Amino acid sequence: MRPGFLRPLPLFALFLCAMAARAAAGVPESAVTLGDVTQSEIRAAKPGHVLRIYPQIGGASSNAKAYRILYRSTGSGGEPIAVSGTVIFPARPAPREGRNIIAWAHYTTGVAQRCAPTLLPDLSDTIAGLDDMLAHGYVVVATDYEGLGVPGVHPYLVGVSEAHAVLDSVRAARELPATQATSRFAVWGHSQADMRHCSPESLLASTRRN
Repeated sequence: MRPGFLRPLPLFALFLCAMAARAAAGVPESAVTLGDVTQSEIRAAKPGHVLRIYPQIGGASSNAKAYRILYRSTGSGGEPIAVSGTVIFPARPAPREGRNIIAWAHYTTGVAQRCAPTLLPDLSDTIAGLDDMLAHGYVVVATDYEGLGVPGVHPYLVGVSEAHAVLDSVRAARELPATQATSRFAVWGHSQADMRHCSPESLLASTRRN
């Protein structure tokens, strides 16, 4: 990652769940539950496998492509689960060496299913430095975490759960041929995803288990 390309974090970064719920009020329930993925399909998939791909509901930069995805991850109890997220990448052709990945670990948005960032009308406004990342040619993948965006209980501030969701989102981004993603990635986030919760130790533990 090139130093200094990320701008200072916005002061209004911490959203209330009520704001997300109001923003998602007009979203069809099918878009929230993300379809008919069965438990057997989730159990059979490897961590990071893309289960479903959908058109991006929220806004994205005009020079980028964005898809909402449902991918296999691991829950706080070690069980196979489905997690939603978004993959955003430049619309221009990828360089020969491919595109490196930045995994966005979002701040606190709430604990209800409808508090998922991918349900907001303009997801791009919630990812600090997104325009700069796209301008530098990165693939940006943004997880919703366990229990946000899909049915389930959100284990707020459980580092291992967040680490699974983040790392498996990187694996999912690599599965999409259009991204031309490499094996190199960095994690970028704050607040809920700070070092007290989604710590390096949690990320390493998630890598070992998966």
